[in-house]
Amino acid sequence: MRLGLLALLLSGCSAAQPLPPPASSPPEPSAPAAPAPEAGHQNPLVLAQDSPYRQNPTLRAKLSASPHRYFRAINREFAIEVCKRFARVRATLPTVNLHGDAHVEQVAITDERAGLSDYDDSVSGPPVIDLVRFGTSLALAAKQRGWPSEPIVEAFLDAYAIDLSPPPTGRLPSALQRLRSTFHAERGDFLSRAEKLMTSELAESHASEARAGWQRYVALMLQLDPSRTADFFRVKKRGIPTNFGLGSATTARILYRIEGPTSSPNDDVILEAKEMRSVADIPCIEGRSGLPVRIILNATRFGAKADPFLAIVPRDASEDVDDPPWWIQSWWAHYAEIDIQRSLDSEAELGEIASFASAQLTLGHTGFLPAPYDRQLRVLLRDMLNEHRELILDAIHSLTQ
Repeated sequence: MRLGLLALLLSGCSAAQPLPPPASSPPEPSAPAAPAPEAGHQNPLVLAQDSPYRQNPTLRAKLSASPHRYFRAINREFAIEVCKRFARVRATLPTVNLHGDAHVEQVAITDERAGLSDYDDSVSGPPVIDLVRFGTSLALAAKQRGWPSEPIVEAFLDAYAIDLSPPPTGRLPSALQRLRSTFHAERGDFLSRAEKLMTSELAESHASEARAGWQRYVALMLQLDPSRTADFFRVKKRGIPTNFGLGSATTARILYRIEGPTSSPNDDVILEAKEMRSVADIPCIEGRSGLPVRIILNATRFGAKADPFLAIVPRDASEDVDDPPWWIQSWWAHYAEIDIQRSLDSEAELGEIASFASAQLTLGHTGFLPAPYDRQLRVLLRDMLNEHRELILDAIHSLTQ
């Protein structure tokens, strides 16, 4: 029984309607599978029956486009499966900061920095969660473009946990440099695109709660930076983006366009309020609950660009302790992510992304420890990789097929 993503799309079982098969790609040598569910069990990567991706035709069509698109939507299911496959060796795996949803199209660049983006699922846990997920993403990306995947995945693992001090500051991957070259000073297009995403109004039953949460957030921001006034945060437009994104398309969120430092529309600011996603049923991770401080902590540990508007929305005494908390971040006008189909010109460029992301994961995984103890953890991570490399490769290969 084939349990990977290509088999899942070929069987058409990822959505309520049958899905078209993906484009063919060159066959690759087989590898022994990592421990997998027993024959006769349901494919663990099938979306749950109550998944919004099954019910929403627009989202379902997005998932049908390629195996990697489907892969992006099943982070929870994928992480659970990785936990199961490494359960027998869990005691030998160090606990690290996890990005939680690392894949090729999370590699992004701004006008100032480059690295991994989107920390909605960041937690603590075994590094194999990130390594198997990004490795599988690389394999799917290579197959999508018709390139051999094994050398790229091997290079990704080779670059992980290398003891470099100070951290590498070399040349950016070519694909990221090209994306940065498209940035321009004019912010009008960015603001217009963001505003067009505000397609739905808040239901009246939620509008008053959203207004109250917004007021608490603004009060916090004004305390943190008294140089700003309440006019800075005057809401010019607010709305819910419908069917926006892919892996986070089902996350509750609200977009705001606010006044910014002057009355000129060109310096308006776009803020995004998001509900913290639950990761409670992923068995081998830590930090499953609590305030979304885990998102803020890991964003800083993975080297994300400092965001002066990134904050947890203060809770109200009337809220239930089990109500999902919310957090807010700003959108950068100069920001772009890797697109597998459009951003990469060659197999070599995907290899550059692999090595770059591996270095970023190393820095993020060890970022909670000060020197020289971060180096100690790197040694442990390298030992872990040497001991379990074949198991990691088998999992990537098995989950890709």
